[in-house]
Amino acid sequence: MRAAIIENGVVVNVARVADQDFADQMGWVVSDEARIGDSYNADTGEFTSPPPEPQPEPNYFTYKTDIWQRCTDAEAETLDGALSQATAKERRMWEDSLTIEHSSDYYDILRAEMIDRFGEARTDVILAPSSEV
Repeated sequence: MRAAIIENGVVVNVARVADQDFADQMGWVVSDEARIGDSYNADTGEFTSPPPEPQPEPNYFTYKTDIWQRCTDAEAETLDGALSQATAKERRMWEDSLTIEHSSDYYDILRAEMIDRFGEARTDVILAPSSEV
């Protein structure tokens, strides 16, 4: 049998107990369901689990080699021409990296430029994530 140790309406620990009388003497609440962190409502005798922690968004990236492989010859020519006319900063960011991180400002700039040239659906295919970091 298990009992919840409750402080200020929150389960702070769970202990094994031999019987209900011992749990009552300690001021604990017998429950096989209670978990540490649960809220306890003394009026209803119910335990409520806290909402799950939100999961962080995965940090997607695309290898530049994947971008080139996904492009048709005509798209590659268009992309290469656009890169040659980009600002020095944008060119260096392209030339000096192996991947494009989808969480970066540069990704947003690149994606917008590619949408202008290839459309959103085709850009999504070309820039699809290679993997997760």
